This record gives sequence, structure tokens and C-alpha cells, in this order.
Amino acid sequence: MQTNDRPISELMISINKGAIQLPDFQRGWVWEDGRIKALIASITNNYPVGAAMFLEYGNDNIRFKYRVIEGVTATDVIPTELILDGQQRLTSIYSSLYSRNAVHTRTDKGKKIFRYYYIDIKKACDPNCDRVDAIFSVPETRIITSNFGRNIELDLSDRTKEFENKMFPHNLILDFQAFNHEIMHCIDFYFKPKIPNETYYGFHEIPTYAIDYLFIDYLESIGVKYGEVQN
Repeated sequence: MQTNDRPISELMISINKGAIQLPDFQRGWVWEDGRIKALIASITNNYPVGAAMFLEYGNDNIRFKYRVIEGVTATDVIPTELILDGQQRLTSIYSSLYSRNAVHTRTDKGKKIFRYYYIDIKKACDPNCDRVDAIFSVPETRIITSNFGRNIELDLSDRTKEFENKMFPHNLILDFQAFNHEIMHCIDFYFKPKIPNETYYGFHEIPTYAIDYLFIDYLESIGVKYGEVQN
């Protein structure tokens, strides 16, 4: 047995490729929406979220059946590691912070729902706001309505609307390739100063402050002043 600290981003890439899978005897997971929000808040605050245990796969004496984590599309891949402990945390992290699919979760009353997770940049930049209060989820349509669907309260159905509402989609946080393509190129387009890519890859955990200031910089580039982001 050995300890091997690895960045969460590295684990997510391995899960997405199918290199890390679950032994088939592991039960399926469904964490409540509120619990996923609390997990995201801890990660974006760089707090410890518990350890995970892996079993190296490939020994002839290990003949477990295996399966990919929910949401992974890789097929016919033989894993190099199996998750023995930490399945629910790793699945929740992959689903909410990496996968492009809506997260399969449930309400505190047990109702099955699908959600996308966001961080409210305005609240995240407020030192008096608890991080968990800046984390929220929206339906798989990415639109929040009221009055039985007649009124639209919040529409995050495309990138422009996410920017306009100062909301950052969590499923870009750990996918650096997508982050660079979908976010950084917007900064390049406006020729605004930006945090170098090396900063992101140098982080061992989530680049929360980089995300906060990157969005402030982008919003300023389209005419939204820093004070408006803060206030």
C-alpha cells in the first residue's frame, strides 16, 4: 500500500478515459443536490474532501468485473485502477466539475432530478459570503422559471447568457482544454490581459481565484465595470 497524492484534474482525466473504473460489485450512487453543492464548495475553497483508495488492476489474481463511472462514454477500455473507496465523492466531482452531461442527483425528499452546477461570481468575490452560498444548481434546461413555467427568472442556456449573469459553469473547472477553448479565447478576442495558462496547470487543486479574476477581466472587456461585479 502506498500514498500517492494526485491533482483532482489528473484523476478526472483518467476517469474520463476509462483508466480508472469501478469494480462491478460497487453499488450505484446518488448524492443529494445539497450534498454535491457542499462538496463543490469545499473543493473550490481548497479544503480536504477525504481520501480515496485505488486498487491497481491487471494482476492475473485480480479478476473483478469492472464498469465505468456514470456519465463516462469510454467503451471497451481495460482499467489500470479500480476505485475501492471514495466512489461517491469521485463520481460527484466528475459529474459536476468535468462531465458535460447534467448531473443525476435527487432532492432532499428523494425526488430524482438532473442538474448543472454554477458558481455565482459576484458572490464568490464577496469576502463576506460563504462559498456554499455562491454554489447553485439549475435544471437540465439551464433555465429557472416561476409561475408554473410562465416566467423566466434565470436563463443560462448558452455561454453569452452565462457571462451576462456572471455565472461560471462548474463543468469547465477541471477540463482545461475546454476552459481554454471556451473561456480564454474570449479574453484573447478582446486583447485583454489574462492569467497565463501556466498558472492554471501549476495549481494542485481548483484555481478559484484565477476563475474569479478571469471573469472580472472578461466582464470589464465587454463593458461591465469591476464595481458592478462587486456590487
